[in-house]
Parts: sequence; C-alpha cells; structure tokens
Amino acid sequence: MFPPGGQGLVYNAKHSHLQNPPPGCTGEPSPMSRAVFLPTGRFRPRNEPSRMRVGVAMRTLAAVIGGYVLASLAAALLGTMLPMERVDAVMTGTMVALLVFPCAVMWSFAARSAARAWAGLAVPIFVLGAVFAFQWFAA
Repeated sequence: MFPPGGQGLVYNAKHSHLQNPPPGCTGEPSPMSRAVFLPTGRFRPRNEPSRMRVGVAMRTLAAVIGGYVLASLAAALLGTMLPMERVDAVMTGTMVALLVFPCAVMWSFAARSAARAWAGLAVPIFVLGAVFAFQWFAA
C-alpha cells in the first residue's frame, strides 16, 4: 500500500498507474480505503457515498410527496366524513393534516430504508384513498 512513513507515490495494481495520496494519509486502513485517489489529491468514492445520496434523495421525495398526499387525503376524508358542521369539519381535517405531514416526514427518515419509507407511506395512502373513493362514489 503506502511506503514506510506514509508519504510518496503509491502503485495501484488495479489501475496500473502511480497515484498521489492526499496529505496526511498513512498506511492504516480507513473507511475511505476503497476510494480511488486521483492525481490531484482528491478521491473518487466508489458506490457507498453515491448510494447514500440516492437513499437520502428517495427519502426526501417520500417525505415531501408522500407526506403531502397523505396529509391532503386525511384532510379531505375528515372534511367530508366528520359529523359536524361543514366548516368545522373542514377546519378539523386541516388541523389534523398539519399534524399528519410532520409525522410522515419523520417516518420517512426514521425508517430503516427508503423502500420501507415509501411502503410505510403507501399503505395509509392506499387505505385513505380507498375509503375516500368509496365514500365519494357512494354519495
């Protein structure tokens, strides 16, 4: 790997060219040991960081889009189904939706994976959508 002392050029057999490690690198393995060091001293990460970025992007989309759809379905369903004055039912549904949206955002970032975040939002969206559609077409 690195020559004694941790300084100098490194021969990478996989890429078969000399590469300069960034300043301060030693011969000990690190979390970035699977990164490819470029001649400029920067590194090109392999799959892990780009995978994490995609996961965060998917969770963000789940939080924004899924949370909005879930909150709007909750507001619409409560606004039409609560047994009170129409204005009061709509206001109550809107206030509940203002609590549903942050819960959906927290769920999408607390889930173990982005797929579980989407699934955890898709199930209540499907249930509320089915109840709302049934109630809408039955009337």
